[in-house]
Amino acid sequence: VADSMATGDVGLICWAKPDDWGGGRVLTVATVEQEGVARQVYKMDIFHAVLATKGYPSDAVMKLFIRLSTITHVAVFHFGDGDVHGLDIGLGLAARLKPHKIEVNWLAVSAEQVKQWKKKFDLQAKKCSEADMEKTEALLRGPVIAHEGRDAYQTWLRKKETKMWRDLQHQIKTIQETGEQMKLDMVIDRVDRAVLTKVFRELLEKRLGIDMNMSS
Repeated sequence: VADSMATGDVGLICWAKPDDWGGGRVLTVATVEQEGVARQVYKMDIFHAVLATKGYPSDAVMKLFIRLSTITHVAVFHFGDGDVHGLDIGLGLAARLKPHKIEVNWLAVSAEQVKQWKKKFDLQAKKCSEADMEKTEALLRGPVIAHEGRDAYQTWLRKKETKMWRDLQHQIKTIQETGEQMKLDMVIDRVDRAVLTKVFRELLEKRLGIDMNMSS
């Protein structure tokens, strides 16, 4: 991870002391695409660690999660942009870590939440480009083997096998139907931090409660 930071692949790693998450407790880690947003997430004081991945998480981040999962229960929460590119990054992360029994949870703001906050916090959805719409369609139906190859199709199938795929179906279809998508940095900038912190903390605790009940 230090090497990745040196090359600029990873930024802003805020790490709690091992004493805070040892003894069989869950280590909660937030992965965030943008460093500016990661700083705001860190200030919410919800997670043990916050990593700014600057796009798709590097191999160093993946190896760190896999190594940690051998010594403690790791719960990863991905703060992605509510656009098709961000959704695809989250699904790729979930698919990569699923074989190691690490579940990645989507913790950005849902389309329904944005709808509730739109007037109160003056949220403006971003119009999708033609390329965005094509990518949305491709994410839903999968790549054509004849054009993109069997490897691309197998990668898409692995994304479909994750829990995150089920969680994000409404979000992806909303983009497809409305032709609009919401950038996470706008939500973070405009929605009151106390409101966001409350929503994210409740989602995290609900998710951890389900995980703990399933593992007990």
